[in-house]
Amino acid sequence: MACQISQASDSSLPRKRIYARAWCSRIPGARTMNPLNSKYYCVIVQYVASINTQKLMNYVRALNNNLISRKNYNMRLTSPENSLALTGFDYGGVSPIGMKQPVPVILSEAIVELQPPVFFLGAGHVDWKIAMPIDDFLKATKCFMADLS
Repeated sequence: MACQISQASDSSLPRKRIYARAWCSRIPGARTMNPLNSKYYCVIVQYVASINTQKLMNYVRALNNNLISRKNYNMRLTSPENSLALTGFDYGGVSPIGMKQPVPVILSEAIVELQPPVFFLGAGHVDWKIAMPIDDFLKATKCFMADLS
């Protein structure tokens, strides 16, 4: 069910960003959405948390058994135009469910520990959110989980 939220705990509101690997064009197969070697990742952390890009880079690099040199990883936010092209959603309304392209999702481990085990996701518009039980989200997205803050 989509709804407009007037008040919710900041810990249950996630921040979703699409990150790109800057030097990805040099890596064979990295232009595909292979979850282990993708150019783009949808990263979800709590609104009150920040994303440690070094931890993110280490995690993504480990997905590929550290076979690719660190110099080929420079995790950066992708442009709003590129995010729209990948997801079909404008800035502030990005949802990891229903994206145009199958962008791999990395969920912060801190979200899994929320009590009650529900968090709110973008529903395609900056003012609309979906309440999602964490277990249902994990099953639906088959996302990765990592310590990112």
